[in-house]
Amino acid sequence: MATRHWDLVAKAWDDICVGDELGTIQYRVSPEMVKDYVESLDDPDPWYLEDSPFGGPIVPPFYLCDDYLRLLVQATYPVGALHARGEYEFKHPIKAGTLLTVRGRIADVYVKRERKYMIVETIATDESGNEICRGRTTLAS
Repeated sequence: MATRHWDLVAKAWDDICVGDELGTIQYRVSPEMVKDYVESLDDPDPWYLEDSPFGGPIVPPFYLCDDYLRLLVQATYPVGALHARGEYEFKHPIKAGTLLTVRGRIADVYVKRERKYMIVETIATDESGNEICRGRTTLAS
C-alpha cells in the first residue's frame, strides 16, 4: 500500500536545520497542465496556449512557484505555515512538454518577533541540465 502524505508525521519546527536537503521532484509540464493553469488564473495569453517568440507555447513562469510545497510535503516538513515572502529568478522560458527537476533545501531558520521562520531554496532545471528558475520562499510559523 502506498504511503499518503497525510499519513506521514511532520517534523516539528524545532527539528528543522539549515542545510537540510528536501530531496528532488521531477515532472513533465504537459500542454494540458498549462491549459488548466492559465484557465484557473483566467490568463489566456496566446504565448501560453498557441505560440510565442520562443518557438511554441511556453509555461507561465509562476507555474514553478509552488514547487517548494511539494518538496516540503515529500520531506515531511510542516506546511501549515504562512507564506511570508517569495523571490524568484527566471533564467529561461519553459516550453510545454519539458521535463523539470526541482531540488530544494532549507537555507535559513530564524526567530523574529517571537515567530519562527524558515527559508526554502529551490532550483529547477530542464532535461538538458539548464537552470530554469531559482527561488527563495520564506515561511512563518
